[in-house]
Amino acid sequence: MRRILRNTRGQAMLLIEILVVVAILAALAYMIVPRYLGERSAPGRDTVAGPKERAYSVDCMNNLRNIRAAIEMQRQMGEGQLPPTLAGFASSGVSESMTRCPVSGQPYFYDPKTGTVKCTYPGHEKF
Repeated sequence: MRRILRNTRGQAMLLIEILVVVAILAALAYMIVPRYLGERSAPGRDTVAGPKERAYSVDCMNNLRNIRAAIEMQRQMGEGQLPPTLAGFASSGVSESMTRCPVSGQPYFYDPKTGTVKCTYPGHEKF
């Protein structure tokens, strides 16, 4: 009889240990998984959270850098006024897909008088 009670008690302890480990893993997954699935860290925040969205943000930043480099090349070549639209920089290597934000799909804001180009998507204003 003692042998049966000891065995049952040991199995019960093992079951409790397994349940505790599963609960800890579930809590960790609850905290970590949303970050890697691309959900925002808090509602209404402008920070980019998911890896996919971060990659698109880096793509947006690179597009803006390339467009600004094309604008600077145009200025240094001394060809007078800048083109009225970003499509005018096609000869400098700026493709049609580079003139839009990869996250929102909206065209970049471009001012031909000052030569400034910006992204209007929330969180990309600083690019």
